[in-house]
Amino acid sequence: MSQYPVSDEVGAAMAGFVAGGAGPTHSALSRVFTRSGYGGVAPYDSSDSLRQPNKADRIRDTVSAAVRDPVRSRELIDGLLAEFRVGRIFTPLTNPDDERERRAQIRHVQNAFARIDWELTDAGELRPAGVGTITSVQGRPAIEDQLARLRRATDDPALLLGTAKEMLESTAKYVMEAYSVPYRANSTFDEIWHHARDRLSLLPAQ
Repeated sequence: MSQYPVSDEVGAAMAGFVAGGAGPTHSALSRVFTRSGYGGVAPYDSSDSLRQPNKADRIRDTVSAAVRDPVRSRELIDGLLAEFRVGRIFTPLTNPDDERERRAQIRHVQNAFARIDWELTDAGELRPAGVGTITSVQGRPAIEDQLARLRRATDDPALLLGTAKEMLESTAKYVMEAYSVPYRANSTFDEIWHHARDRLSLLPAQ
């Protein structure tokens, strides 16, 4: 799993949201870029707009800079997605043709994130790809994201239960990997959970 949610493909795909001048204003983009530490990459001077880069190029160039220096890239991507959500980019449209086009664009961005093991929901929220597949210590950010999701989902019991089980399984695998404890790829949840607790001396008998 990529530790950071950026790639040149992600930048190009997200730039599609502002094609033709759509989406957040230049001012809103500048605020996101500056807050996340990438404000100097693609600045915009409103007093000379004819000679300034368009919004798509600004997003593409800034995300590309984040690929090279990714420490605050999550903050950058989350800020852009927040502006897109406020701009109702992730809100379904009533016109069928417009809605098909909107969905196609979102799938394009989702696929770009998926190729670096990040998941973009239909509502425009980003998280590391499914914690149920985590098999190494590099997967810890995914577990932490899932924990945050649990804390937000207090009004959805079914989601809480399903997510909790996924997180327990992922945490058990994390423990096994961290302590170099071998296990079979087809091990059941009960087996993995038992061995992880045994390694941490958390079994009832202990």
